[in-house]
Amino acid sequence: MWRLRSGSLLRVCSVAVFSAIAWTAVKLPDLVNLPEPLPRPGICDGSDPDYVLGCIEFKDDGTMRRPEQVDEVLAQIKEIGRDHSVAVVAFMHGWNNNCDDCNPYLNCLRVTLKAMGKLTARNNRKVVGVYLSWRGVPFRPPFVNEAVSFWGRDHVAGVIGDRGYLLNVLYRLSQEKERIGKGSVLIAAGHSLGAKALFRAYRDEMEQVLAADVTRRDAQKRFSDLVVLLNPAFSAAEYDMIDQASSMQYRDNLDVPPNSMIISSESDYVTSAVYPLSFRTWWMPWAGGYSADIITTVGNFEPYRTHRLVISEGKLSPPRRNSGNCDCSEVSEEDLMRVLEAQHDLCEFRKIGYPKSANNPRHGLWLVNEPHRHGPYYVVQVSREILDGHSQIYTPAFVDFLLRVVNARFYCPTQ
Repeated sequence: MWRLRSGSLLRVCSVAVFSAIAWTAVKLPDLVNLPEPLPRPGICDGSDPDYVLGCIEFKDDGTMRRPEQVDEVLAQIKEIGRDHSVAVVAFMHGWNNNCDDCNPYLNCLRVTLKAMGKLTARNNRKVVGVYLSWRGVPFRPPFVNEAVSFWGRDHVAGVIGDRGYLLNVLYRLSQEKERIGKGSVLIAAGHSLGAKALFRAYRDEMEQVLAADVTRRDAQKRFSDLVVLLNPAFSAAEYDMIDQASSMQYRDNLDVPPNSMIISSESDYVTSAVYPLSFRTWWMPWAGGYSADIITTVGNFEPYRTHRLVISEGKLSPPRRNSGNCDCSEVSEEDLMRVLEAQHDLCEFRKIGYPKSANNPRHGLWLVNEPHRHGPYYVVQVSREILDGHSQIYTPAFVDFLLRVVNARFYCPTQ
């Protein structure tokens, strides 16, 4: 009897603790509103010859921190477009990040844009990065932010995606890209809770396209040409209509390049463990059980999976991790250019072979298609050797894979 009672007591205590943490995560941003840094200029890096980087920031209520940032970015794209086609890469960061100059994600994006810029400059294209930022770090020091802020920031990411200002920014970027023409493209990417905000902004348009409403068949193209969501932190249930409609429309199209890619590491503990744990410990005791598609994030929901990205031969050297300082230590421009310049066929992303180098033995990547899962809406599980954990998204092999996808999607002959 004592065991039963002590077990019940332990369960009640556990529920109480997790409830308190969850309540704190949602309410503390309202109770302790830490000051934000001053807004950035719209063009936060315009001196590099290989790329331009703009910064557009959002407030917790989904509105713009400084609306002039959008006008400044659009003016820069228009100016570049007089002499070049443009590849606009809009990236929305996730939890535990912001627009600070010392943010490693921002600096890893700079490294990636520079390598991409060197590659596309050969075809008179200019790369314009747009860093879509929000307050992913409301508390200091970092361990406090990680302990209490996830669910509060999860709510804010949903607000930013639903409010409409983010979608308007993406629409205006796409409009300017269309005016320039000359093969210009817009790629929208997001990580973690940033991926959630981006998906919420695009979801209605994607669903309308897949519903075969002829009056809105080009709806997604009006907002982006390719959407990439990395380790996204939102429920698989939100993706249900898109998965069903895609499966029906594209059941016979095996080798279609992607319009949308949801990409998750098999070792991402935040979306595979922390996210569902919150339902099991906080919501379930009072609200009853939830179906698997609600408590599982989209990238970890096996029925929606269309591909796996795996090592086909050899092995990769262990990936470097960010050192905690301002610089990007995951990947360098030299890493990326060494990989890219060693390849003759940058149009191939399904089977990639890499020769032996000073940093890695000979190895290969293989994008394996799941049986009976076709079409341009990819849900990809990535081997931990390629993409390890939740936050490490800038490994050389993975960035090279994404650059190949972009190349195949827009710049290569139809496959």
